[in-house]
Amino acid sequence: LTLNTPFGDGYLNAEESQSSQILSGSTGVNGSGQVVNVTIDGHTYQASVGMDGLWSVTLPTEALQQLSEGSVSISVSFNDAAGNTSTLLTTATVDRLPPLLTVNSFTGDDRLNIAEALVDQALSGTVSGAENGQVITVTLNGKTYTTTVNGSNWSVNIQAADLAALQDGQQNIQVSVSDVAGNTVLVQHPVEINANPFS
Repeated sequence: LTLNTPFGDGYLNAEESQSSQILSGSTGVNGSGQVVNVTIDGHTYQASVGMDGLWSVTLPTEALQQLSEGSVSISVSFNDAAGNTSTLLTTATVDRLPPLLTVNSFTGDDRLNIAEALVDQALSGTVSGAENGQVITVTLNGKTYTTTVNGSNWSVNIQAADLAALQDGQQNIQVSVSDVAGNTVLVQHPVEINANPFS
């Protein structure tokens, strides 16, 4: 008896909980007369088993949304035509909460002047709810910078050459990060550019 990794990666995230999900596996036995029962959070679903021994069961959206955050137990039991029983126990993680991401003021006041545009500038902030090693992506004017989560603080350097290419006016810095469950947060941070000596 096998069970494929639940929800693809063992995590049920916010987006996945908005639609029904399929759990599947194999009984290892060919032929009809097989019954597979899948129990998750006290609710049991009977799986359809093909002649090839493959089975699948659909978990409805309503049931997924009622699951509590954290670890959830999954039990899969199988009865073949001869009455032999096999049971498999595993767990999955329910994580529907996106990370928390903040962006500090750029250049101290969210304004970039001529002098500041001549040198590299650091953009920093805080992050929680995203595991160490997860990638933080910063996008400004089509340029992308990345760093990884290491604790609660993050920082990237935006190069002077890229700052010099910015047009005067308001620009949005986009910062995003995902947790291991696939929940993503995107922050739009507006800054004012006044670095063109001819404007």
